[in-house]
Amino acid sequence: MAFFALQVLPVSSAGVLLILLGLALLILEVKLPSYGSLAVGGIASLFFGSMMLIDSPLPELQVGLRLVVPVTLALSSIILFLVGIAVKAQRARPVTGEAGMLDEIGQALTPLAPGVTGRVQTHGEIWSATSDQIVEAGESVRITGVHGLTLTVRKG
Repeated sequence: MAFFALQVLPVSSAGVLLILLGLALLILEVKLPSYGSLAVGGIASLFFGSMMLIDSPLPELQVGLRLVVPVTLALSSIILFLVGIAVKAQRARPVTGEAGMLDEIGQALTPLAPGVTGRVQTHGEIWSATSDQIVEAGESVRITGVHGLTLTVRKG
């Protein structure tokens, strides 16, 4: 930092901007469905920005490939690994709320018939339930809908 502040290191603003663009593209890969194109652009931008970072004719002050390639690959692999985890989390089936209840299996505690409300046990809880089929007490049911605190079920 001191060398930069004292203007001993000739830092290229284009290199810094390319590095920032590369990081922004890698972060946007998580939020936008680009199927990897933003990640490829981000990695390329990081690589070329790192190569252009120090603008000096002296080879001692330039950033070498021995540093740029491992740092770019390590940073890219970490971010792409995190992107993979984020994509898996976004595609996972919900486990809470109304969406988590759909297609779950329960057991009828009371008989159910069209227009008649009964009781169903699922997730360790007892719910009010309706069905458009005749379901006997003790039968297995599948949840097809949630309306407030009443489940809609069918034989399952």
